[in-house]
Amino acid sequence: MTGGAGVDEILSYFHDISITILTPSKSLNFQSLSFISSYFDEMFTDIISILSDFQTSSKYKLFIALLVPALIVFLVEILVDNLKHAFITKVCLLT
Repeated sequence: MTGGAGVDEILSYFHDISITILTPSKSLNFQSLSFISSYFDEMFTDIISILSDFQTSSKYKLFIALLVPALIVFLVEILVDNLKHAFITKVCLLT
């Protein structure tokens, strides 16, 4: 390197920067993290409660009765489209 800093100075500079970036912050408060954790635990408990209530309702049975046939039709359509495109590609490659 001509006219600039030496390689050792550049490496030392980047080393100092990496140390300041990778050093944990002193302002990180673990109490705030435990508050967030307890908030998510409470939220997940509420979601599980709602889902378990939904599974015992008659709306759940109606939802499943409508969802399963629609899902089967959707997946069969995807399969048929893939087979159709594979056949078209094979025919195009043979000609």
